[in-house]
Amino acid sequence: MQIDDLFSQLGATQRNLLPYDGELYNYGFTLSKQQADKYFTELLTQIDWQADTAFIYNKLHRTERQIA
Repeated sequence: MQIDDLFSQLGATQRNLLPYDGELYNYGFTLSKQQADKYFTELLTQIDWQADTAFIYNKLHRTERQIA
């Protein structure tokens, strides 16, 4: 399955759950556990994750959050 095809096969009958503050569509489970684990492992290993930094009170702090 191509990632581009992930939501196209579910149809466009979903209702926007945040009509005034944005867009949110609940598609339920779209991947099996095996597919989700595969994508998670690929994203975790193939992306160069780095710790995020925040500048607070004139000091640079390294956070635990990982960004790509």
